[in-house]
Amino acid sequence: MKAQRLLEIFEQADCIERGGPFTLHSGRETNVRINAERIFEHDRIAKELSICFAGRLKKANINFDTIIGVANGGVPFAEALADAIRALGVYKNGKASKISWIEASKVRNKDGMYSFHIPASSITLPGTRVLVLDDVGTTGKALRAAIRAAWDQHLDVAAAGCFIKRGRKMPAKILGKPVITLNDEPLEDLR
Repeated sequence: MKAQRLLEIFEQADCIERGGPFTLHSGRETNVRINAERIFEHDRIAKELSICFAGRLKKANINFDTIIGVANGGVPFAEALADAIRALGVYKNGKASKISWIEASKVRNKDGMYSFHIPASSITLPGTRVLVLDDVGTTGKALRAAIRAAWDQHLDVAAAGCFIKRGRKMPAKILGKPVITLNDEPLEDLR
């Protein structure tokens, strides 16, 4: 999806906040903030974007059993993507996918930095193939921390993803894993 079209969708859904300054999770200051969670006030749009993202995963041949939604913004997207994949009947190994999702909760360390905790459960058994998902990616810092948390749980990370690639510093791969996004060009130059 073209960055300009994605921006138009988010502006129509009132997900763009202007008049900062806002401090992003990456630490960057900006005058424009994307409140991606507001997209869920518009069921049809959220469903369309989730189906589009599922199509990108299928095209990239990314197979997984569980989606790990990075707190806070990635959680509603993880749920919506799991619903979209089930609704589409995306097939994996010849069987209809029964994709589950779980939250990676944010934990502040003593040094003020954060990491993520992924609870042990029946859908995060060691060896489970997972997709790590966030809402907005600027530098990839949160996805990097969540991938490490998944590895700490002995999960097999298939890929990482974010619905919106905001920053030019958002890499195509994080820790060797492909990063799937809705938009190929970053929304870096929001004004």
